[in-house]
Amino acid sequence: MQIGKTIKLLRKEKGWIQEEFSKKIEISVTSLSLIESGTTRPNKTTLLRICEVLEIPEPFLFLLSISEDDVPPEKREIYKILAPTLKNIVDQLVK
Repeated sequence: MQIGKTIKLLRKEKGWIQEEFSKKIEISVTSLSLIESGTTRPNKTTLLRICEVLEIPEPFLFLLSISEDDVPPEKREIYKILAPTLKNIVDQLVK
């Protein structure tokens, strides 16, 4: 799951630099950088704040963060078929 990468993408879509976004979610720039790089994962409080500021439901953030590697090998074919459509739907809902 690439939650940090997804957070970074959504932050950039809003046009926010790390410093600006870190202030909005009330964490340090260093902490945000570690989250976005995938070095650390946000704790529950930070995750909820990120979703609130990005105006995205938490389940949508997780759905957008799923990668093929997260799916069991025997289910990857269906993932490849469904993922683009599901992610497109979520993208439209959060914009």
